[in-house]
Amino acid sequence: MSDERLKRNQRHIVERIVIRGTLILDTPTCLGSGDADGSTDMMLARDSISSHALLTGASIAGALRNYVHEHEHGYGQDEQNHSLSTSLFGGMSKDDDGNQSPLIINDSISSKIPKTELRDGVKINSNTGTAEEKEKYDLELLQAGTEFPLCFELLIEREANQADLLKD
Repeated sequence: MSDERLKRNQRHIVERIVIRGTLILDTPTCLGSGDADGSTDMMLARDSISSHALLTGASIAGALRNYVHEHEHGYGQDEQNHSLSTSLFGGMSKDDDGNQSPLIINDSISSKIPKTELRDGVKINSNTGTAEEKEKYDLELLQAGTEFPLCFELLIEREANQADLLKD
């Protein structure tokens, strides 16, 4: 890697703003692991050591990025380069020269081993609107009331416009 590229990618952080809170689920929620090798078709993501539920920082960041984008530009609009969502969450997926996100969102592990619910579902045919034959599935849900400690860290860089990052 060239010296010029290394210099360009260095961050000159002048301040860190740490935000902590607790997310409490209002409704049963599926935070799927993507692993189908279990007792249900859609198992919860869990910490491999403690068996507590896992909510990844990438999942939180993706949901927040989408919320900020839709709040700023409206539903279904393309993401813009120099918008609040790209300022907070970094360059767009196909932007090789985009900036890193100044917002760091940590993974969160539930406060307790979660209580779960199992629910059945049926695949719906999009053309007929009816259930498809032999397409039943089950999924594991976290019960309402499950708590996740959250930690966000906003890095303020020397060149950054702090007012833009902290607006609204």
